[in-house]
Amino acid sequence: LLEEEDLDFPQGLDLVVHGDLLVGAGLSSSASLTVAAALAALEVAGKRWSPERVALLAYRAEHDFKGVSCGIQDPFASALALPGKALFLHCREIRWEYVPFPSGQVEIALCDTGVPRSLAGSAFNDRVAECREAYRLLSERIPGKPSLADHDPGDVKDARSWMPEGPWRRAMHVTREARRVERAAVLLAGDDLEGFGELLWESYESSRDWYQSTIPELDALVEAARTVPGCLGARLSGGGFGGAIFALLRPGTFTGFKKTLERAYLDQFERKPEIRKVEVGGTWGGLGRF
Repeated sequence: LLEEEDLDFPQGLDLVVHGDLLVGAGLSSSASLTVAAALAALEVAGKRWSPERVALLAYRAEHDFKGVSCGIQDPFASALALPGKALFLHCREIRWEYVPFPSGQVEIALCDTGVPRSLAGSAFNDRVAECREAYRLLSERIPGKPSLADHDPGDVKDARSWMPEGPWRRAMHVTREARRVERAAVLLAGDDLEGFGELLWESYESSRDWYQSTIPELDALVEAARTVPGCLGARLSGGGFGGAIFALLRPGTFTGFKKTLERAYLDQFERKPEIRKVEVGGTWGGLGRF
């Protein structure tokens, strides 16, 4: 993805790191750190890179050096975010679009279970391996598809009789989730927040039932969120196996939402989750190039 000469950085840096992202909550804190570190190294080296090159280097740091079977989504979100926009990222072609996000019409609540997760040490890599196996098996019978997400959900459903359960379940999630993402971009562009919220609920249910990446604490938060008037939808904020969910709320409902989820969580787990209101921001105020 990057030429070797692109990696001609200083051999050592003394850095002070500060941030306000929760760590281990599925908010891509590691991607934000690698992107920030790359920008610091570029500044010292007197180099100017495009945001996508910074994101690709951050991806290599986690994927090749740290050993996390991650994709490019997290570093690209850190490097290319714009205020008031949703990033519609096409990972295979490495291209993206910006979709209007009507932040003035909704509030976003982040709800952290307090259960930390590490993608490198969780079942995340196992899920990635199962997805690769599902793609291999499907491609033997239906060649010509460039990725698992490109396979037809109907073909995946029909594969239940011959595909092992683990890869089959992951394929059921991935193929349908890809279509939900495409639909979400259309709904946001059309200012259909109710429809977008329904996709959030569906996404969480798919992560729970098909990808099997949720835990009881996450399930409890989502079920409590369903009971709150004005909550349009909720889903995982990251890869699951701990971490947090985010919820889309009608303006003015955050306080009641927070109390309801805190009460339900306290009853089940004898502690409170951390719930905060967040906003759609951007990298360096939305500057297009570094």
